[in-house]
Amino acid sequence: MTIDISSNYIAIQGAKTHYLDVGQVAAPSVILLHGASFSGQIWRELGTVELCASQGYRVIALDLPGCGKSEILSTGSLQELLVDFFTHLQLNSPVLVAPSLSGGYSLPFILAHGEMLRGFVAVNTVGVSRFAPQLKQVEVPTLIIWGSQDRIISVEQADLLTQAMPNSRKIILENAGHNCYLDAPEEFNKHLLNFLKSLGRREFNCR
Repeated sequence: MTIDISSNYIAIQGAKTHYLDVGQVAAPSVILLHGASFSGQIWRELGTVELCASQGYRVIALDLPGCGKSEILSTGSLQELLVDFFTHLQLNSPVLVAPSLSGGYSLPFILAHGEMLRGFVAVNTVGVSRFAPQLKQVEVPTLIIWGSQDRIISVEQADLLTQAMPNSRKIILENAGHNCYLDAPEEFNKHLLNFLKSLGRREFNCR
């Protein structure tokens, strides 16, 4: 099966912003962010884009400001970048996948605009201690995926995030590090796809 992935640019807060896009516009959407030193291309290389698209999802892999082919933002806020991006693409209740550095975008976003999301996937994300007290109000179904051998953000942060978010459950990838999706891509992709399917069936069970 050949999947046609398009490379696109839009202007967000005055900066040229690049993203990969595949799937039908009306299909349930999955937005893939990325960590430091990466771009949206990492999800194509790991097969995540193709896998989700083959199951009927529209998949969008965004290059965050100053990464990949996107320009650096000179004005505006990180959370509003996502609001503007969703608005430009007319995305209706997407699932947001946010590893590592992109927690700096996604956690403030979900606190201010959680109603815009159908689901949230936090992957070894930054900012947990800072935002945990406020996250108790978030009702978005959330999957937390963490590498057991993360030496940058300890697995205890996954426990804290799970306790903070009332509609969440946690999966630990054994023997995987901070970039757990690189260490165990097949396992990561399997858990992500199962989560997406559970949202469609409304069978997501927290804890």
